[in-house]
Amino acid sequence: MNQSALERFAEDARRDLLKQVELRLTYWIGVEGATATVDTAEHRQFAPQVKELAAACKSEGRAALIERVAYTWFNRLAALRFMDANGYHPFGAKVIMPATANETLPELLQQARAGALDADVRACLVNAKTYDDLLAGRIPVEQPDGAVYRLLLVAVCNYYHRLMPFMFEKIGDATELLLPQDLLTEHSIVHTFRTDLADADCRDVEVIGWLYQFYISKKKDAVMARKAAVPKEDIPAVTQLFTPHWIVRYLVENSLGRLWLLNRPRSRLREKMPYYIDGDPETDFLKIAKPEDIRLLDPACGSGHMLTYAFDLLYAIYEEEGYDAPDIPGLILRHNLYGVEICDRAGALAAFALFMKARGSDTRFFRRLLAGAPEPLQPDIISLQDVHFEADELGAYIRALDLGGLFDASIIRLLHQFEEAKNFGSLIQPCLEEQAITDVRRAIEAKDLGDMVYGVTHGKVLRVLAQAEALTQRYHVVVANPPYMGSANFNPSLKRFSKTHFLAAKKNLFSMFINRNQALIQPLGLNAMITLQDWMFISSFDVFRANLFQNAAALSMLHLGPRAFDSISGEIVQAAAFVLKQNGNRNGKGLFHDLVDGHNERDKEKMFIERRNEFYVSANDILSVTGAPVAYWISERVREIFRSFGSLKDVVAIRAGMATGDNEKFVRLWTEVSRGRLITDAPSKESLWSGDSLKWTPFNKGGEFRKWFGNNLHVISYDQASYALLKTSGNQCPSEEFYFRQNLTWSDVTSASFGVRLTPQGSVFSSVGNSIFGNEESLFIVGCFLCSKVADSFLR
Repeated sequence: MNQSALERFAEDARRDLLKQVELRLTYWIGVEGATATVDTAEHRQFAPQVKELAAACKSEGRAALIERVAYTWFNRLAALRFMDANGYHPFGAKVIMPATANETLPELLQQARAGALDADVRACLVNAKTYDDLLAGRIPVEQPDGAVYRLLLVAVCNYYHRLMPFMFEKIGDATELLLPQDLLTEHSIVHTFRTDLADADCRDVEVIGWLYQFYISKKKDAVMARKAAVPKEDIPAVTQLFTPHWIVRYLVENSLGRLWLLNRPRSRLREKMPYYIDGDPETDFLKIAKPEDIRLLDPACGSGHMLTYAFDLLYAIYEEEGYDAPDIPGLILRHNLYGVEICDRAGALAAFALFMKARGSDTRFFRRLLAGAPEPLQPDIISLQDVHFEADELGAYIRALDLGGLFDASIIRLLHQFEEAKNFGSLIQPCLEEQAITDVRRAIEAKDLGDMVYGVTHGKVLRVLAQAEALTQRYHVVVANPPYMGSANFNPSLKRFSKTHFLAAKKNLFSMFINRNQALIQPLGLNAMITLQDWMFISSFDVFRANLFQNAAALSMLHLGPRAFDSISGEIVQAAAFVLKQNGNRNGKGLFHDLVDGHNERDKEKMFIERRNEFYVSANDILSVTGAPVAYWISERVREIFRSFGSLKDVVAIRAGMATGDNEKFVRLWTEVSRGRLITDAPSKESLWSGDSLKWTPFNKGGEFRKWFGNNLHVISYDQASYALLKTSGNQCPSEEFYFRQNLTWSDVTSASFGVRLTPQGSVFSSVGNSIFGNEESLFIVGCFLCSKVADSFLR
């Protein structure tokens, strides 16, 4: 799969669709702030839809409406192109592509011209008269594109609405009006999908996930450039990150695969799992009687990459157990796989990906569904929705349906827990247990709504209960690449929520998801995740790590470090993938792999396959070191030293420094300021202030890797006027009693080894040049130790 070409294609297609949808919107309702004055037969024919467009434009905003519709058509065209490439259409004609390479028109249009259009597709035509005119010769055959292909494309989308309503909403409304006018010329969006998206790229359904990530990448860049709190509607764009396939396989094979092998020791599934890690024999594990019992959840499923590989592994499990091949896809979708997502687009893609997996496993899968399956079959993907109730809306509903005895305070509280579902996602912890929620739902469903006056409220109540059920169920396996976003970017509601419900994990969304996933699995269940590595070492996660490893065994870990995602450029993403067992044996040794030195995805994968740099570590080993850093590479002798002696902080003071809030205003290179206004050895701020012309003093702000001494490049404005400003900006000069004192400093972020540098008296230190303070002897001893190979081995 050519990811660079896919990225270019997605970006170009997005730009073209936005432009063309905007042109269509202007045609129908005029430019922003004005009303279309053209009174054509076409405007009169579609007057209700035009009115609907104008209302949507007013309620959503013009830009948001254009963005939504453009992506809707991108989604549909991508789905149809994928099914073209794989021959999945039940009606036997390609929708985007011609029948052969020598032809130019889509096969579906050629089929229509020949009068051979599938009856079910024809039944879905919004305007069958135009098609009849074509067959009768009343529309010139050489110019069918404007009149017929548009109808055929809409008809196919309506055809697939019956099979996949999550991907193909019913068309015939305002969305159809904004379909680009040009669909068949070499400049059309359909032609772009035909020529720039190769069949080879569409062989695996993960292409849909890549297209989604690349489609939203520009929006992500724009949101992050604002350097402000991220509103909930932009969280999906900022946090979507497509997981490399080999890491997906590692996670699924060592969770779902492990669970099955524990229950079927003679299974040959192991032969199909090259990323599986053979662990020590276990006797304490979840018991599975049959494949249908397994429940696997991805609580932030994105476009479904984890779920699609889990489908493959589950198919092999069912097959090994002797199930009939045609029955297996339906069994998997009904019983095994669950996803939760806050982005409607991503949720639709995940459901589509699972449907494509089912179709790929059973050539008659679609036809069986169209013929009438015993029960409706839809992938169990929940796209969480915000649900708000107006003042006394619930009260009136409860009184009308006589629900007073059922709706106690806990139910009322539950119904308000999803007011910001698209902000908090799967992190919401419903205040009732699953059985209580199920009992309430069944009682409400049995009520007679009469004249449906309260139908809207009834639907909202049932929506909340369905979402709550998904988040109270306990799963055998949870697999996730959760969102990554630091608390500095949390919007106010998310910040309050994190402090209330995830105090020890509040620094990042990914750490909150680690805790939440542990709560979503059954005792002895498996939690497989890839996250940033921050939680493994940073002191602000000390309590988080201690709580985690007190309650979970570490079965395995891949310490990936930087360069784990080839699709990310210009970003520092240092990652780790791991599998935890809830309430497992904390003395059991898990296998940890150091893959940090790999230069890219392939390098790291090769290192893992070759089983390089392996270490056996237990949860209790991790807990034996103060602060519980996941220092899996240290020896038992070093751990014993930690058990026997105190911490570094018992000998010296370790402090975080200043964040100015505006480095452009306060910070310079020393070469940029007048030597007469710089003092390099001031013992205090008062001595700096005593000189009338003095303003600048050295400023430690990290820099490249150096040991012993160096990186003395920056100075900070620290006269009385600047000091007064600094006390009210940034982080307001923390630890200022240590400013100007001799210290040891190090760079907060580095991809090289660890080392400290001696800073003489006279410097202020920053939040990325944190420092150690003590007397001269202690600094000498600690500095020598921290620059040694022993410390580097432990602190890298």
